[in-house]
Amino acid sequence: MKKRFFILSMYLTFISIIHAARHVESPLIISTAEGLRAFSESVNNGNSYEGKVVKLSADIWLNDTIGWQRWSRQTKIKSWTPIGTSKSPFEGTFDGNGHYIAGLFTKAGSETFFQGLFGFLKKATVKNTHIRYSHIIAYNYVGAIAGYISYNTQILNCSNEGIVENERNFIGGLIGFSSGQNRIVGCSNYGKVYGHRCVGGIIGYFEGGSIYNSFNRGEIIGRYEHVGGIIGEFTEPYQKSIKDTGLKELPNDTVANCYNTGIIMARDVAGGIAGHINLHPIQVSTWKVVFANNYSSGKIRTGYPVVTDGLVGVYAYFADSDNLVIPTIDRINRDGAACYWSEESCKLTTIKKPRFEGNKIRSDVWNGIMYGSMKIPDSFRYFSDSEMKQDSFVDLLNKWVDKKKMFNQWRMDEKGINDGFPIFIN
Repeated sequence: MKKRFFILSMYLTFISIIHAARHVESPLIISTAEGLRAFSESVNNGNSYEGKVVKLSADIWLNDTIGWQRWSRQTKIKSWTPIGTSKSPFEGTFDGNGHYIAGLFTKAGSETFFQGLFGFLKKATVKNTHIRYSHIIAYNYVGAIAGYISYNTQILNCSNEGIVENERNFIGGLIGFSSGQNRIVGCSNYGKVYGHRCVGGIIGYFEGGSIYNSFNRGEIIGRYEHVGGIIGEFTEPYQKSIKDTGLKELPNDTVANCYNTGIIMARDVAGGIAGHINLHPIQVSTWKVVFANNYSSGKIRTGYPVVTDGLVGVYAYFADSDNLVIPTIDRINRDGAACYWSEESCKLTTIKKPRFEGNKIRSDVWNGIMYGSMKIPDSFRYFSDSEMKQDSFVDLLNKWVDKKKMFNQWRMDEKGINDGFPIFIN
């Protein structure tokens, strides 16, 4: 009797496995430009693809790419409609399978936000997707991969080699704006990025989450301020709690194991890693921000001298009641680790008087801001270019990485693809 019951149980288990397998949906496979445009239309018409997978099986050419660097709003080729809107975001998984999308062209005016391959992502994953020979011309919230990402979205192993430009704010080589504990891992930008404020090689505006194992080699230009090689502006939301995130426990915010070798240009508030970092006082938030093992050797050029060091333009403050508090450096000192910049990358200048609002800021307030801004974290250091190209500097980076499986190891740039500065081991 027991034997018969065992056989029956095994049979039912086998049947249930077969039944479940039959109901697993196959991924949507895209191999043509027409297929990619149809997918965009489907998402924008309300199909979120939540829980579904979309894969590329070939490189996609959306336009002939002759003269792509000189495309403008007058160029008469087919403009791209981004995948996902604020009302109909993409919520599935998009796997480029290592393929690239070329000839992506947008020429959106002031009436349109959220521009890029994707317009708006929510609880989504985009991975192994690369943008090449593409030119994005838009207005606000712009990135080659996505204009806006939210609510635990992941951008993994993606890159941009195109030109991204907008006429306002929140623009990145890959992502324009991030809100809600998103992760950007293993991403890179080689292309030129131009905007007004909050301009970053990887992301323009970052509101919590993690960025690591990522780099920028492109030219990053901001007409005004908050311009960085990796992040334009990092601002911590006023209050974070378990309820806000929907998670069982609070993770760390992480900006670590990243590098910039691209040129950074802005009016002011510019940094090799981040233009502006804004954190709460220690007594307000138990949330950790791990800012560690980053380096920048990219030249920083500003019209006004608001460059605290070669890594961060300004370590900003929050106003608590009527008193100025300057918590950012305290938080980085508590939770972060060493970061490095090239002494040839920027010239540090003492700021003696206010630049903005027609010099109307009270001198005591200005002094308070500058006192905090001109300090730097205890572990941040600078080296000469030649020192950063030595085995000893690679060893220093790998010492922090050692036994941390999520972070890439480093090696010498023996082939000169990064001007001799350290690169990641592939």
